Amino acid sequence: MTNGTILSAAMSRRRAVQAALHSALALPLMTAQAAPVGDAAGNQQTRSRLLVAFLSRTGNTRLIARQISRALGAELFEIETAQPYPEDYAAMVAQAQREKEAGFKPPLRGAPPDTARFATVYLGFPIWGMTAPAPIRSFLAARAMSGKIIVPF
Repeated sequence: MTNGTILSAAMSRRRAVQAALHSALALPLMTAQAAPVGDAAGNQQTRSRLLVAFLSRTGNTRLIARQISRALGAELFEIETAQPYPEDYAAMVAQAQREKEAGFKPPLRGAPPDTARFATVYLGFPIWGMTAPAPIRSFLAARAMSGKIIVPF
């Protein structure tokens, strides 16, 4: 592989990541980025009403999630399974296929944030076998998402 080929591949990846970020940020937000809330003493505080939750195998989705979080002032949560997926790509694909066929929802590492305080959830994930990965189903099942605006990326 020549230096020109490596540079071209890096530029293509950069353009793809920038396009994905632009698409995610271009979606209209139906809620404010931050909303005042009262604490027990009645004092007004501001906290993010946006959550960026993501699953990333190669780091591409992580990069986009961090950029969205930074741009919107949103809380960031990485979705991770209690048992990591195999490093070997073929083994990971085989496991993901078995989980998809069985409707398996793997246990997650760490509890997802309480979604009651978020109006909008940006949800980032790769596509595995033409669908959302099993850990995304686990995340969605772990918290009530009714009434939330979900923005997939």
